[in-house]
Amino acid sequence: MNNKNNLEKQLGMHVFLTSSKGLGGKIKLYPEDFIVEEYLTNGLIAYIHPDLNQFQNFQNKNENKGSYQLCIMVKRNIDTLTALKYIAKAFKISEKRLSIAGLKDSKALTAQFIAFKKLKLKQPKVLFNGEIKIFPVKLINEPLNSSFLLGNNFTVRIRNIDLKFNEAKEVIESILKEIKDVGGIPNFFGHQRFGTIRPITHIVGKYIVKRNFEKAVLTYLGSSSFYEKPEIKKAREELLETLNFKKALQIFPDYLEYEKIMLKHLVNHPNDYIGALKRLPSRLRLLFVNAYQSFLFNEMLSKRILMKIPINKALEGDWVFENSKLVKVSHININELNKKIEGEKASLALPIIGYQSKLSNGIQGEIEKEILEKEGLTLRDFYIGVMPEASSAGGFRTALAKVKNIKFEIEENKNIVFKFFLDKSCYATVFLREIMKPKNLVEAGF
Repeated sequence: MNNKNNLEKQLGMHVFLTSSKGLGGKIKLYPEDFIVEEYLTNGLIAYIHPDLNQFQNFQNKNENKGSYQLCIMVKRNIDTLTALKYIAKAFKISEKRLSIAGLKDSKALTAQFIAFKKLKLKQPKVLFNGEIKIFPVKLINEPLNSSFLLGNNFTVRIRNIDLKFNEAKEVIESILKEIKDVGGIPNFFGHQRFGTIRPITHIVGKYIVKRNFEKAVLTYLGSSSFYEKPEIKKAREELLETLNFKKALQIFPDYLEYEKIMLKHLVNHPNDYIGALKRLPSRLRLLFVNAYQSFLFNEMLSKRILMKIPINKALEGDWVFENSKLVKVSHININELNKKIEGEKASLALPIIGYQSKLSNGIQGEIEKEILEKEGLTLRDFYIGVMPEASSAGGFRTALAKVKNIKFEIEENKNIVFKFFLDKSCYATVFLREIMKPKNLVEAGF
């Protein structure tokens, strides 16, 4: 089904998988409406209300020794990078001594693991007026990274649904049947990858990749949004018109911390846009480029679906994940690989564009080349010599995301609670957009 939502199209999501009408409604009216709990590959689970006794078995199997203190971080209504900044400040350590397995939603109540290098904790800590809680688990021998992450369990409440009980139930069952028939949902990078209030993360990334650092900085500082406060909108617009960094530094509010960090640099070094970007945390600089890669992936996946090319079946020239290995589909192995895809032992993969990317062949390869040409890109552009920490080699991502253990309950007040599990790097909002079909992403809570 074609998508009429202009904001989603700006993020590369041009299509819905399902044709059934949506529930409508709103998510994230309260952080507790969107609960995320992290699962690691070794069986550890970060619960919102952790029972630290659950880790006794893990401590008995492995000596409680190591240079890294593993903890559960429960945060409310705050994004992961900001939480890390506050934690580093509270413990008077560098952010480089903190490691995580994945980013979590900001307007939500989330639980995830965090590791502190060379710092031992014996008691839970409460920070940032109770919005961040740290629960020590055990010592481990290495920092966390994305390879530790299995996935996330979600509990999401959708409010303000206008449909009657039976109609809502029918809509949900119809959509879930369509998803089941295909075997999952399009594995788009979700809305929070780009922002919805001010969706500019991927645009900043695009300018970094194209080496237009001035535009990257001015987009981040000056691009305004209808949904921002009028005084912020006016301040950003004035900055773009005047390039008066000193005045902007005075009138930008303190909570725009990253903007003010850049402005302070530009006051003293007006033309040093690379330097201004380098004042930001390295994680954030890489996040900009990753967001642009995510946009390109969404564009490729949308184009494939709009061309009515299956995402649950491989064609010649496609790439397939088989037992964590990449296999190129040919006339020799196509039947065997599609049987494995049907049996959930393999899955179609599309490239995440980077300087070491291996493009597809066949029809999918044509889609990829067309999008790269449209954007004026070469693969080598993603190696950024003056900012190597923002370079990205690329990779692959499954075209289909499986939504597991789906349960829903329609409450007496007509709110609907969904519970489901997604593998790492898959987005709950991508599943919820199929369920809700929101007309206005911001008003719907996305």
